[in-house]
Amino acid sequence: MNDEMKLTPGGLVRLKKELQALEAKRKEIIERLKDAKDYGDISENSEFEETKNEQGFIERKINELETIIKIAKIIDRGLCNREKVEIGCQIKLKSDNEELIYALVSYVESDPVSGKISIDSPVGQALLGRVVGEKVQVTMPSGKMVEYEIIEIG
Repeated sequence: MNDEMKLTPGGLVRLKKELQALEAKRKEIIERLKDAKDYGDISENSEFEETKNEQGFIERKINELETIIKIAKIIDRGLCNREKVEIGCQIKLKSDNEELIYALVSYVESDPVSGKISIDSPVGQALLGRVVGEKVQVTMPSGKMVEYEIIEIG
């Protein structure tokens, strides 16, 4: 992981809430494991094994979120230079006579349905560093080629 993770203020709040929820779930799992041990032989207890696996997943996710929050650098969309596309900018695009608006964010905030695309996605990578009026062609994961024209950067 990089030594810096660029996040929007809302993205940081969302990650902190997710971390709190996972920490609460961690406590619940510890109790379930303790109860399972109290019932005796855990070597053949499938529920115990499932809970241990869930605990491992949650611990990894908690560690990941703690690291991201620790290295987070908040991006102020107001500082988007509007000259070229960069993380934190909102971009208005035209494709097939349809206008689309996307915010360019880090992978942890990516939510295409909400108009937030990752700088690591094919579209995000194609747009980075581009300027208003430029056209970019993007090969989508489906193999389809899509052309976008940058109308506005804000």
